[in-house]
Amino acid sequence: MRRALRNLLNTKMVVTISVAWVVFSLGLSACHHDWKWFGRSGAILTLGGAILTVRPLLRLGPGEFYRGQHMIDGGNIVPTPEEKAAEREAQDDVTASLMGFICAVVGTIIWAYGDLI
Repeated sequence: MRRALRNLLNTKMVVTISVAWVVFSLGLSACHHDWKWFGRSGAILTLGGAILTVRPLLRLGPGEFYRGQHMIDGGNIVPTPEEKAAEREAQDDVTASLMGFICAVVGTIIWAYGDLI
């Protein structure tokens, strides 16, 4: 279950699928001269951005996420493999949140004004 959720929360995969959906909708709208499909694709990009923005919460679950926000851990002198993995995940969470914010903003703009082309 965790592995399936981890694959679902893969930043590159979510961004690729969301952007591909927008590009496909752009092509479809251009071919049919009906821009409503492009405008609607902004909702998919926004949804992908929202998923990435809350990646740490979805990955850890509410209880573990809350505990992690309120725990101070001095760590070890030499980081353990678990600490290294947790640090990589935390860095991935930051990247995902940034990419999610950008996708949500761009997706909202497309969603709001994409059919006015």
